[in-house]
Amino acid sequence: MSSLGDWVKQFVADVQSNTLQIPAPRESVAKWPLVGERLYAAWSQAHADLPSLVKTLQPKIGELAKAALGFVASIGGALLQFLIAFVIAGIIMAHGASGARTAVAVFSRVVGSEKGGRLASLSTATVRTVAQGVLGVAFLALADPSGPRGAGALELFGVALPPLCWFRALTGLPCAGCGMTRALVLCDTGPGYRNAAARAGWNARAFRRADELESRGLEVLAGSSREMRESVRRHRSAKGLASAARGMLAQDGSRVIDSLPTITVPTLIIVGDQDEPFLAPCRYMAGKIPGARLEIIRGAGHSSNLDQPEAFDRVLGDFLGSLPPEPA
Repeated sequence: MSSLGDWVKQFVADVQSNTLQIPAPRESVAKWPLVGERLYAAWSQAHADLPSLVKTLQPKIGELAKAALGFVASIGGALLQFLIAFVIAGIIMAHGASGARTAVAVFSRVVGSEKGGRLASLSTATVRTVAQGVLGVAFLALADPSGPRGAGALELFGVALPPLCWFRALTGLPCAGCGMTRALVLCDTGPGYRNAAARAGWNARAFRRADELESRGLEVLAGSSREMRESVRRHRSAKGLASAARGMLAQDGSRVIDSLPTITVPTLIIVGDQDEPFLAPCRYMAGKIPGARLEIIRGAGHSSNLDQPEAFDRVLGDFLGSLPPEPA
């Protein structure tokens, strides 16, 4: 960064002392579309008599030099902020376990030992959700929103995602409001529960699974579906999965299932014919989402993309190929 600043300063000094040498332009520059002739003339003047050109452009050159130095300074400040944030994050992560125990102890003293752990987990899940939202907004902002659909409309794709995850992606981020969601693909998932008792039962199972992961480790997944067995090979942190179970599997309210009729983008729902717990939820979503297409893959369980990859790819490819082209 300092070398860039030194180069800018030296460039300004050379211009001011009339020692800067500009090479002659090639003849082909004059043939460039739109700007070729004007650029060639200015370049030729700079090569033949730089001081006179500088004299005519001196006010603009001064402003440009100040802007360049300001840009360099802003980059340096941003890097400094990043380094400070990185150091702080490292300190927090190094003491994460003790910090978590302290939080549980504080919450337990305030609301009692029975609810203290749950409240600490809820706080963790809240912070994680906010962080996911910030990252999601940053990712979606990479697409150009200047046009009616932007430069990159998205196909949201979720395999066995908890309801709140794909619902947040569809409605909680700016994509729903600015036309950046082109299509929705839901695989082996459901819309959650409208009934409070059923929802409480689901959450109890999610929290129980989280407790088992923390107490017994990844071995609790060994006898589950193929998706879970694959997770045992790939995941390294049972505590991370336990936090995900509490923060992602747990459901809050019925806004997901209530919002199904409001989804207006083309939607594909895929489920395995052996995935009995999710066959009915997928059929329900297909009936509630306007124009939704339901595909039931034979010989597949809860991991239809793993159990029958060729059939899964064919169904997904057909759906994506049927989407209308994006406007130019």
